[in-house]
Amino acid sequence: MTLTMMNTHKAFKRLQRAGINDRQAEAMVDIFSALKQDNALSRADVMQAFQRQNQHIFSLSTQLKKTESCLRSDVDELKADVSVLKTDVAVLKTDVSVLKTDVAELKTDVSVLKTDVGSLKNDMRWVQRLLMIMTTTLLMATIKYVLA
Repeated sequence: MTLTMMNTHKAFKRLQRAGINDRQAEAMVDIFSALKQDNALSRADVMQAFQRQNQHIFSLSTQLKKTESCLRSDVDELKADVSVLKTDVAVLKTDVSVLKTDVAELKTDVSVLKTDVGSLKNDMRWVQRLLMIMTTTLLMATIKYVLA
């Protein structure tokens, strides 16, 4: 005998002792038994729904872990890219610094060249004057020699 059968028999006997005739007691026990079975079915439905929810939560958890893993790898890649970019920027800064130094040296060299060209112009004027004097002196000497 199962527990449900014993409970229905006890309920039937209690209803008889309360003064309810056999047919009414049997109908009442059947109704309550059916309600209990419906309740048991709804519990099974609830358990099944609960199990489906747990499976869905597990599935979402797995998807979340995959997404988190992908995001972590993407972030790691971005960090590596940023690191490379920082290195490139540092190299470019160094190159710009070297170029600035080179430009400063070139400016100094150009300034020295301008000074040298100025000195050469001045020297050329002196040479030109000396040549004019020498030419004039030679021309006078030649004229004196030819006329003498």
